[in-house]
This record gives sequence, C-alpha cells and structure tokens, in this order.
Amino acid sequence: MRQETREKFDNVRRAVEDAPDSYMFAKLPPGGRQGSAERWSGLPADLRDLYELSNGLRVGQVGLFTDRELDRNQYYLDDPEAIEKLGGDRGDWLCFGVHVDFPLVIEQSTAAVWWFPELDRETYLDSRFERLTPDVDEFVTDYLLGGGYLRLSGAEDWWYEFLRDQGFLGD
Repeated sequence: MRQETREKFDNVRRAVEDAPDSYMFAKLPPGGRQGSAERWSGLPADLRDLYELSNGLRVGQVGLFTDRELDRNQYYLDDPEAIEKLGGDRGDWLCFGVHVDFPLVIEQSTAAVWWFPELDRETYLDSRFERLTPDVDEFVTDYLLGGGYLRLSGAEDWWYEFLRDQGFLGD
C-alpha cells in the first residue's frame, strides 16, 4: 500500500476518534489477521495491506468483511447468474464487502475492485458489473475516504458529511 494511502487512512482514523458519535457512521477497528494463516496468505496482497490498517471496517453505507468472515460471505459469487455476469467463480473473484446491499468484489489476479453500480435495482444481479478501481489503494483513497464515496453509496449520508466537513473530499 502506498505511503500516502496509509497517511490519509491514519488522518481519517484520528478524525473519527475525535468526532463525537462517530460510532453511528464509522468503525475503523485495528488491523491485523483474525482468521487462519492459510486464508491470510491466500489473500491478494493489496487486501492484506488494507487489513493490516483495519480489519472489518465500516464507513457509511460500506462494510468490509474481516478476513475471518470472508469465506462465509462468498455466496454472492455462487449464483449461476453471478458466475456468468462475472465471467468466473470464486477462483477468479473474492467478495470482500458490500456497498449498501450490493457486493464489492476483488479480481484475484489483478486486485482490481469491481462493483454493481446500479443501486436502484432490486438485486445486484440486475445491475451492470464494472471495474471501479484498478487497485485497493485507489479504492481506499478515492472511494472509502474521498469524494468517490458519494458515487459508491448513492447518498450524502453522515459519512459523506464527515469527510466533507473534515476536508477529506479534496485529497
């Protein structure tokens, strides 16, 4: 993970810790492995780097699974329609979290983050599937902790207002 990503994450974490009632819109738990060493070593390096910063974070409408929770949340990838839409199965993709109720997926071979952007659809399978960012760093800086959060969540919620009020949207 790039140094500037780590620095921004640390700055946001400090601001969250100082904000009254931040538990209502953000949870940035400590990082580190929670699950098995075997599962940890099989994760894309970019995702392991994020988990070293915070394992199981939640910000606004976005929740990322802990490394221990990953395996039980891969059901998003089991539906035959999902396999067809993604062009592969669990061997190619890893669901690592959700935005609203739609899965966030990492392409195992590249660590690119993909999503289902049409939040007005009944289910994620009714949405397009497209690449959001080329790597986890950009996902963190631009979408979890930056102005892209509005696109990801579809709402100016408390997290978005916090990022705006603290000056993180322009970073």
